[in-house]
Amino acid sequence: MRPEAQWCSLCYLDLRPKRCSAPAAGPSGPSGALPIGTVPGQRSAVDVQLAAPAPVGWPCTTCGNVVPIHLDACSSCGASFLARLQSEGRHRSDSGTGTMSGLTRLSRSARLGVGVLLGLVLALLVPALMALLG
Repeated sequence: MRPEAQWCSLCYLDLRPKRCSAPAAGPSGPSGALPIGTVPGQRSAVDVQLAAPAPVGWPCTTCGNVVPIHLDACSSCGASFLARLQSEGRHRSDSGTGTMSGLTRLSRSARLGVGVLLGLVLALLVPALMALLG
């Protein structure tokens, strides 16, 4: 890690110097009295909300709720993890509308024959063109 680094590149730990958030006590500073209604050592509701970690999970693509990471399906709508991808298909080739869809309908031996034929045509055509253009 570089000495001037502001954060760790492995764990993202903040390495910047901490700023002191306590006000300076002095003639113009506070008298040390607590605001009315506070108990020493008790945290306020705002502090508790800020300290609470964000829920860990995956966002449901159907309803938008955050589902706990250990569940495979949403507890509110029942959709599985990445349900939209599973229903729409993963590849363009699934729909049969791709450019090579005609070749996939052929049997395996017919595709082999087409491949050998194209290979022979290229093997003869390329040297012939090179000899002509030379």
